[in-house]
Amino acid sequence: MHTQTDIIETLKRMKSNNATVVNMLKQIKQLNVEQSNIQLISLQCFRAVFNLSIGVVSPIAGWQGFGGTLTDHQINDLVGPFIYPKLPEK
Repeated sequence: MHTQTDIIETLKRMKSNNATVVNMLKQIKQLNVEQSNIQLISLQCFRAVFNLSIGVVSPIAGWQGFGGTLTDHQINDLVGPFIYPKLPEK
């Protein structure tokens, strides 16, 4: 079983490769993570890695991949800008 530390390291690596939020979530699902807690674990790890508030990461719990109603596109649109903020234009 993968630990939260393993997931955190995976998320850091994926961010450095510019992975989408959904690709990160799909990777978490592929890891041997306790499925009954996968939403909570994902929220905790995203908060830890990217220093985000619960309000910002909460849409993750509603992702279709976790049985919710939010599409891949919606998750990327809702959470992605906080992980990959646009640089101010000069």
